[in-house]
Amino acid sequence: MKNTKQHTYLRYLGAYLSALLLTSYCSSVFAANFYSAMSLRVSPSELIESTKNAKEMNRNNVVILDVRPAVQYQQGHIPDALNLPTAWIMQANQLIQPYKMQTILQKLGINTLDKIILYDDGHFSDAARVFWSLEVYGIHHVQVLEHGYQGWQQQQQPTSQIEPKVEESDYTPNINPNVIAYKLQTFIATHNPNQTIIDIRQPQAYQGKTSSTAFFGHIPTAINIPSAQNFDNTLKQRKLHSIENLTKLYQRLSKTALIILYGAKGQDACVSYFALRELNYNVTNFDGAWQAWSNDPQLTITTPQKE
Repeated sequence: MKNTKQHTYLRYLGAYLSALLLTSYCSSVFAANFYSAMSLRVSPSELIESTKNAKEMNRNNVVILDVRPAVQYQQGHIPDALNLPTAWIMQANQLIQPYKMQTILQKLGINTLDKIILYDDGHFSDAARVFWSLEVYGIHHVQVLEHGYQGWQQQQQPTSQIEPKVEESDYTPNINPNVIAYKLQTFIATHNPNQTIIDIRQPQAYQGKTSSTAFFGHIPTAINIPSAQNFDNTLKQRKLHSIENLTKLYQRLSKTALIILYGAKGQDACVSYFALRELNYNVTNFDGAWQAWSNDPQLTITTPQKE
């Protein structure tokens, strides 16, 4: 009988090679330091300044994306914003396939080198999901509007119900394999002390007391830093912690080690992804997440002993 670990490894090697074939659909592969260094959050005044400068320079490379549902977008949005509902880029709680993303971004007139500023209703979770998704698909410069549409309205900034008309782009997907992880990469990380797996679910799920699937526990070697800890809960309005507080939250992590995040489902870890990206960590998101890992009989689950 073959060694179980070897059998599992070979099985996922095949799966990983299949995933690599997916990237052949794309025109290029990015280097680890692909994204330019810049602040990932912008204020309403900075958004206004960016769009003003682009117009003065006769450039159309600043794109504002409203990631709220279409019905909310139609009721009012930031002037010149286009609508990209989060639901459009998710399928079975995972990121959609390249050809689907290509169609969506082309219709929105988006190109790889555009500067994207996106916002949600202010809760940040949807904005973080789209942020990660766009980085996976090769958009170079993505930022998030702090406090979202709610904050924009609170500052009594102008709104519009007009949907801008755009010309379709020739966008081609350029998948960045450094920011999306699969089962094989996560499996290997469980045996590599120089890589860190972070379970962003609540402690009860990590400890095996609750689960979104029929299986309880966590991925072996994973540590637990719940995504909720990224937010400042002392404020009435939900807000991501300051850089200083996020630095304290993640201070035990190595800046050189690869960090793999996972939640209950594919895009649950995106808030933590955004926070770690902002702190310049080498971070990736396991798109299959606990849903894919726990339902695979070939993979091991750590279930802490119940007290």
